[in-house]
Amino acid sequence: MTIIRDPRDGESAYLDGGHRLLTFSKSVSIQNVISIENESVFILNAETSWVSSAATQNVMHIENQAIDENLILTSFRTTLITDDTLPNVGSFFDAHTGMAYTSGGNAIGAVNLNLGSPKGAVMAAYEGNPSLAGSPVSLARIRPGVNGATVETGLGNVVVVKPSKTFSVSYTPAASHTGTAFVTITIYFEKPDARR
Repeated sequence: MTIIRDPRDGESAYLDGGHRLLTFSKSVSIQNVISIENESVFILNAETSWVSSAATQNVMHIENQAIDENLILTSFRTTLITDDTLPNVGSFFDAHTGMAYTSGGNAIGAVNLNLGSPKGAVMAAYEGNPSLAGSPVSLARIRPGVNGATVETGLGNVVVVKPSKTFSVSYTPAASHTGTAFVTITIYFEKPDARR
């Protein structure tokens, strides 16, 4: 093993027999780094209940209200508890964009995963079947599994919600049923990389 020393400060580097620099690295997720350094990773839980209805229910609606930061979805889970027989062909969650909040529902807040941080998520969020307007652009349809099972989708780390844009999740039952739909997402906020 060869040792190379910096004459200025005595710091050393080691080379193996193949003249490769020996290094030590630590690998952590981007969410971990952003949570520690920027305190900008959040979790949001939403739910909507209905009785004897076949109408589409708006489970969650969010709008990125940050001025110069993107909202990045890192995980997305759905759960359904219903008197319907699951799974079936006609029941599905739909993740979409292009809708705007008009009224109703319940305003909800995201929880900062850097526990103790006073920093809040710069977003508007609703649950409880808020009224939405617009033309939805579907990103994914998720079929619920067995009753009460949680389904993790493949949308994590690929959905970027730019400032003033929205992300919504609705549930459509196959027929008139009673139930409660749950959606949990984790998100972080980050300024677009100027190098791209």
